[in-house]
Amino acid sequence: MTKRFKAIICVLLVLIFALGCASCSGGANAKPKDTKSAETEKETAEIPATGAKTEAPETEPATAEAPEKKEARQGEIDLLKNTYKSETLGIGLKLSDEWTIQSPEDLAALVGQTSVGESLKYAAVTYDFYALKASSGSSVTVIFENMKKNYGRTYDEDEYLELAQVSVKSALESQGATVSKIETVTRSIDGKTFKGFYIELKMGGVDVYEYSLIKRCGDHLANISIGARTVEKLDAVLASFYAL
Repeated sequence: MTKRFKAIICVLLVLIFALGCASCSGGANAKPKDTKSAETEKETAEIPATGAKTEAPETEPATAEAPEKKEARQGEIDLLKNTYKSETLGIGLKLSDEWTIQSPEDLAALVGQTSVGESLKYAAVTYDFYALKASSGSSVTVIFENMKKNYGRTYDEDEYLELAQVSVKSALESQGATVSKIETVTRSIDGKTFKGFYIELKMGGVDVYEYSLIKRCGDHLANISIGARTVEKLDAVLASFYAL
């Protein structure tokens, strides 16, 4: 069981790291565009560069992607009831007593902060939820990645997934995993649609199945990662989520 547990946790960590690295490479390409845009506006209007930079690029995306602009907020964890609710994502999760859920304080400590709320303000990555079912090796992780802090810009979901797909596979294989399948998928949580990856791989002789579902929340990108040892268990965990 220990070997299987370590394999799934390793995959989750590599997955989160790989998604970040994939977008980082795209972020570097975005900065020159912003700079040129700011310089152009400098020449045509005698106002501070800051004002020009803030209003021009942001107007259209804010209107076009209004549903995606809800800012990230800390979810609610009830350790006695084994529940998690995220108003930001519009979903909740109820787990059995076999699951162990990390407290908000422990999650904040992972990124050197004293609270999840503080982490959302200052950290590049915030762990909003983590739970493990040791008897089956299944796990659930919810993180918020601050795209503005990491890359200096934001990405829509399709762009992020396109950048990440190759890097995710390479990162997993660099850690000794054999990836047999990685595909872009759409999954429904009680009527709410999430885009992401479905991954099948073997690590340390252990079969691991993963969903990595994402949702843009303002400047943050939420990542719901679910890991299990069989497809049936993976889908069973996904089915435990519900819409708020």
